[in-house]
Amino acid sequence: MVGTMDYEIPVLDLSFVSGKYDDLPDNVFEKLAQEFGTAMNGVGFAYVTNHGVDMKKIDHIHKLSHEFYSLPTATKQKYRKTDPPECFHGYAGPGDELLNYQEKNSTELREFFDVWGFQQYDAKEYPSEIPEYKAAFDAVRPECNNLGKKLLRAMGKYLKLKDEQFFVKTHSFMDDPTIRTQAQFRTLHYYQMDPSDPNIPTNAIRCGEHADWGTITLLFQDMVGGLEVKRLDGSWIEAVPIKDSILINVGQLLELWSAGIFQATVHRVRILDEERVRKLARQSFIYFINPDGDQVVQPIVPCPPGDEKFLKVTPKVAYDHYKHLIADATKHY
Repeated sequence: MVGTMDYEIPVLDLSFVSGKYDDLPDNVFEKLAQEFGTAMNGVGFAYVTNHGVDMKKIDHIHKLSHEFYSLPTATKQKYRKTDPPECFHGYAGPGDELLNYQEKNSTELREFFDVWGFQQYDAKEYPSEIPEYKAAFDAVRPECNNLGKKLLRAMGKYLKLKDEQFFVKTHSFMDDPTIRTQAQFRTLHYYQMDPSDPNIPTNAIRCGEHADWGTITLLFQDMVGGLEVKRLDGSWIEAVPIKDSILINVGQLLELWSAGIFQATVHRVRILDEERVRKLARQSFIYFINPDGDQVVQPIVPCPPGDEKFLKVTPKVAYDHYKHLIADATKHY
């Protein structure tokens, strides 16, 4: 493990688990489970370096995404999602999705393009104006899945599951894209703002506070900053960008599976106070790793002593859980 340095979020060096998942000896997962599991059991976020994902491919996605988001609004709207709960593939403009929908009169100033991992949806339309877009996603998918499987197995080992590959097996879409899942890639664009612009609502935020919905999230953020993570005491810390790292965090379904041992930590993207930074656009690329759609998610380990709230939670079918949350976030669509 690399020290946290000036960061409150752990920084993990994964060079000791480099290579293909299927080629790794069993004993390397002991160390990965201890380091990654401990981080996820704490703040619920961790940076990973030397992770095996080719950052040149990520830079290429950022470049193509910049080209897409620079297109006229009318052009981008051609690829707008038509029925988000049923098919989440496509473009969403500012205000189309509200993650913190319980906060009245809030405005989220971001736009994004989603690509589902389910083959049926992955064949949907991509922007013809950016002919390399689909190929760029396809190029990085195997590397992201390779890393994802390592982390999923590590968490199974950390929880001391009888089958430490439980999470790998419940995310089998990574080897078979015909399996229905709501795992997805997302490119996100937070456009630049002029602080003096009177049209910016006083309660605007780039991304409202929320916990991710699935299992784990892989976030490739640029160096602009703005992402904040909520501590248990309710205060916020900045997830300072680290070049060529991936920021990993826990989602709601993993929290349920682990009976709260792994926390789905709330986070947000704030409009920064510094005028120079406010005028910069921010980009990120995200991989939401979610279970196979038919998986029934419920606690698979005993609840921590004195905390039995997860025993009262109704088991969730992964596909229905995600669909319900999409419907809530886009009900004003």
